[in-house]
Amino acid sequence: MRPRARFDTLRRQSSVKIHGAEGTLRIAEFLITSTYAGFIVLFLLVAVRAIRSRGRANLDALFFFSVLAALSIVGLVEGPLRTGATGASEDLRRVLALALPVLLLRLLDGFTPVSARVFRIAIVGYALSLPVVLAMSSGMRVLLLVPALYFLGTLAYAAIGFARFAGSTSGVTRHRMQAVGAGTLLLMVAGLISVVAEFAKVRGGLSVEGIASVVSFATGVAYYVGIAPPATLRRIWQYAALTDVLRLLAVTPASMPIEASTPILNRGIAAAFGAPHVAIMVWDESQQALVSPGERLALYPDYHPDTSLVTHVFQTQRADYFENAPSLDPANAALYRRMSAYSVLVAPIRTASGSVGVLTLFSSRAALFSCDDVPFVETVAEQLAAFFVRHELVQQAVAVEAQAEAMRLKEDFLAAAAHDLRTPLTGILGRAQLLLRRAEREPGSARRIDDLRSLVEDGKRMQRLTEGLLEVSRLEHGFSADLVLTDLRALVMDTVHGSVHRDHRIVVDGHASAMVDAERFRQVVQNLVDNAVKFSPGRVAISVQLEEDAETARVSVVDSGVGVAEDEVDSIFDRFQRGSAATRGLMGGMGVGLYLCRRIVEEHGGTIRAERRVEGGSRFVVELPAPTLVPPPPAGDFDPSTEAVDRDSPPAGDVALPLLAPSP
Repeated sequence: MRPRARFDTLRRQSSVKIHGAEGTLRIAEFLITSTYAGFIVLFLLVAVRAIRSRGRANLDALFFFSVLAALSIVGLVEGPLRTGATGASEDLRRVLALALPVLLLRLLDGFTPVSARVFRIAIVGYALSLPVVLAMSSGMRVLLLVPALYFLGTLAYAAIGFARFAGSTSGVTRHRMQAVGAGTLLLMVAGLISVVAEFAKVRGGLSVEGIASVVSFATGVAYYVGIAPPATLRRIWQYAALTDVLRLLAVTPASMPIEASTPILNRGIAAAFGAPHVAIMVWDESQQALVSPGERLALYPDYHPDTSLVTHVFQTQRADYFENAPSLDPANAALYRRMSAYSVLVAPIRTASGSVGVLTLFSSRAALFSCDDVPFVETVAEQLAAFFVRHELVQQAVAVEAQAEAMRLKEDFLAAAAHDLRTPLTGILGRAQLLLRRAEREPGSARRIDDLRSLVEDGKRMQRLTEGLLEVSRLEHGFSADLVLTDLRALVMDTVHGSVHRDHRIVVDGHASAMVDAERFRQVVQNLVDNAVKFSPGRVAISVQLEEDAETARVSVVDSGVGVAEDEVDSIFDRFQRGSAATRGLMGGMGVGLYLCRRIVEEHGGTIRAERRVEGGSRFVVELPAPTLVPPPPAGDFDPSTEAVDRDSPPAGDVALPLLAPSP
């Protein structure tokens, strides 16, 4: 090749190399400038968070990112490739960079305790490193090993601390610790690159400055994600944790006693949050305080519920975050210290029927929780409220099923007993009646007649009891009523006339007709009259009132006895249910009479109710659909020798009314 051609070739190759180097430098300048700008943006985001919530965790994060922002500002002043660097700016960069490990220990202490000894060693290392890096400009570069050991050693300790804590926690906290741990490792790599570059005097190339800037920015992003995660990312982590909580609530049996299921839920929610301790507390009426289910206040002598933070949230029904619980609730400071609780998250558990309790999360460090966790805690508390509702419904269903089973066994036993008693009782009653008739024909047997009459009356009451028990069993399988248009007045008079009451007079007033099964409805009248006699004092009239209009035929039995309690006007019609007046007075009966009345009336398409009279006593009202009315019987149509008083055909003169015997 000729000399001229060779010269042109060398010149072109040199030009390509120069342009290639310039392109590489421009890429490095862009990466470094972007890194500086990114650190400043992260600092501004953390600063806004710290202004909104001035807690220790946010302040520690602000100090850390302020150093990174200061390094970025110095870098922008020097120029991307530090072409404008001076000795003073170099020294400032080194002083600021050496402060990062100490600040990182502060961040670590916000999540897991760091011993005071480690802090002292780090501060001593920082103090010894400062004169070394300041003397580097004088050519004493060999001393770079001192700050390098301090810088990398402290970062290694912090990385191990974050890694260990990440391994011991779970949920949202684990994700945060993984990000911080990755940032610490990246910071170590960036520091190692810087140390090698300083020691080897390598500067200005994409291979060192560009890589170091990219690694440094990745470090800042990792720390920002772990220490002050943005709301969107935090919600993503929380949604995953909420899925775990929902799965836990779904598999926890609602039939399990709340005292047994609460510890399971506490552990599951703690794992979802990554919280050291979780407590579901419910309101206990007997203790007038929020306590864990099944626990007593006596177990916590240093717990003052009146001033506690959980009571405050329960009363205000607003979830809240308390970073320094001991200082905000000094009355319970001893309890917080014993529980290693520094920061507290509390959310009320509300159901449609009212507030049930609170969900409380405790942490011994300030950085685990923040105000951003409050909506998540509220969501979990809402799911807990749904679990409590489901638990209550299941418990009610179990109780109803158990009650139904007990009632069925009771009915089977009583029906069997009544069936077995009916045959011998019929024989006893028949013989007693035969002896009574013989005694009535014999002179001088008045006392024996009274004894036999009492025996017959007691036998009839027992016979009605056994028939009532058998009737309950038959009604449970249903019956077909033979409905006939019936004069209810005549039916009532006939029923009362055949009764055995002697100590009460029964007054029948009014007229009514209805479509009824006479034999079935006779049981209703008999049971209502017996019930009125049972709860009324002797020689007091029982009133049976009959009314009708275009739509309803009404039969009312009124007494002046002890009356029905307001809270029992519905329950006394249940099977084997007796009023409090009967249980207090130890009166006989098994609580089937009124139940039979309700079932028979309902089979007739009517209703029955009990009312407490203001003037004393009770009123039992039976309402039946009214048929086409028929003319009432003429006055005096009924036998005047009946033991009931007919208000429409009074006896002549002031005749003493016959008395009837008491009902069982």
